Parts: sequence; structure tokens; C-alpha cells
Amino acid sequence: DPNDPGYDEYAAEEGAIVAKEENEKILQFYRGADVLIHDSQYTNKEYLNGKMGWGHTPFESAINSAHKANVKNLFLFHHDPLRTDEQLTELLDLYRKKIDGKSSMKLDLAREGLEIDV
Repeated sequence: DPNDPGYDEYAAEEGAIVAKEENEKILQFYRGADVLIHDSQYTNKEYLNGKMGWGHTPFESAINSAHKANVKNLFLFHHDPLRTDEQLTELLDLYRKKIDGKSSMKLDLAREGLEIDV
């Protein structure tokens, strides 16, 4: 937080560089995967409004990184337990529409009992 008296701009910049490098290593790890199962607890709006640093990924980040890594099938899991099945389905529909025509990646929600052929 730049308003914090202990804020160190240089350290923040260095941290951003390290985070970018580590994120790239993760992308390389799953580049071209047939299946990726990825945490997606929050929307980006929720993440930026108080959930940042809780150890979970926004839907948008999971989808964007999987697309960037040419993942074929992305299954989102670890959903917010306060969300109903209907809300999850609405979010899935929303994000499928957002990537329609921009990505050949198939997007779905991981759920109990789901079986896939690889």
C-alpha cells in the first residue's frame, strides 16, 4: 500500500518482477495441457474488493492464463461455498460467452461425479 509509512517502492517493483517470472514458470508448466483444473473462488471484482491475498484465483485470471498457455480443456473448481449452483451456472455462461470466438479452449466447472475422457 503506497500510503503505508513502511511502503518501499523499490521492493514493490522487485516483487512484481519476481511474481511475473514465477507466473511465467507456472504457465510453462501447463502449456498445451489437454486438461487443467484450476482454482476459481472469486470474480475479479470480488478479488479486488477485499479478497486479494486470500490465496485464491479469480475466474478471469484462471481463464486468461489457461488461454495464454493453449490449454484445451479448463475445469474451474474450488468455488465460493456461498455461491449457489445457479449462480455458478450463470458465471460459466458469462465466461463462455466472453471467450466465444476468441479461444478454442473448452470451459466447464469441475463438480462432484464429473468424469472426462482424455
